[in-house]
Amino acid sequence: MIYLGKSEDRYQAVRQALNELNPVIRGTIVLKPDLPSPDAGAGAFTQISFVRAAVDWIREHGNPRRILIAEGASQGTTEELFQALGYDDFVKNLKNGKKVELFDINSDNTYALDFKDARGETLTLPVSQTVLDADFILVFSLLKTHDHVALSGTVRSLDSFIVGAENRARFHGLSGKRPHEMDDGELGRSARAYAGNLLQLNGLIEPDLVLIDGNGQEGNGPVRGNPKTTDLVLAGDDALQVDVVAARVMGFSPDDVPYLHLAAEDDEDLLGDQEVRGLDPDEVRTDFTPHRRMKQMQAEQGA
Repeated sequence: MIYLGKSEDRYQAVRQALNELNPVIRGTIVLKPDLPSPDAGAGAFTQISFVRAAVDWIREHGNPRRILIAEGASQGTTEELFQALGYDDFVKNLKNGKKVELFDINSDNTYALDFKDARGETLTLPVSQTVLDADFILVFSLLKTHDHVALSGTVRSLDSFIVGAENRARFHGLSGKRPHEMDDGELGRSARAYAGNLLQLNGLIEPDLVLIDGNGQEGNGPVRGNPKTTDLVLAGDDALQVDVVAARVMGFSPDDVPYLHLAAEDDEDLLGDQEVRGLDPDEVRTDFTPHRRMKQMQAEQGA
């Protein structure tokens, strides 16, 4: 099920989405916001109002044993990341918030799982045991462009469940280089490997619910792009399907997104019409300026 709504009141927008989807939530709950860096600018990270709305709804309608707000920093410490973006104060100031805690993925116990690098060689990496053992996983993301796989959707956000910043860099497929340091050929090969690893991780984790904030970034995102406001909220219980709708709302063909293109090679129906409750995606489409290297990211598609 997919829901698409719109409201300037971001807290109420999330509440409405959860009311429409009405998920059954109990046990150990992992909430994964998109927190890319301590200095993330406007439209680059999940606003606290989004997470606050989810926490309040879960405590009112669910039966949580623990609610873990989970992230793993790619630079600095996760504690510094939570503090810089206001999450530390948010949890401290929660009324009756004993069940809600911040969780550092980089300090977690792990399962060793096999992925592939850009050369097709096996890449064994640690994945968060707490996440894989959780009873319910809710992943937040934003409508953002991305420097590696065109769209910074909910499936892309799953790479934070790889434990350790160095391991997360290897998960991208071409160890030792960031996307802006790659030439065109390297970017294409790395994007395809990263896309494959994301799809494998999505199949292992299978998020129970995803929530996308429509106020994100366009251009050279996902952190240094230009802020873009749509006031949309997109939610659903299938991360790939929701990301397909997200791409269309942003004015992109889902086939332009490396991990959606790769997923469609195995599931031809993925890029078909999605059944969406609420607003019609075509009627609220707001074209986002793509990343300047989006075409280079697609170079290995079909390889």
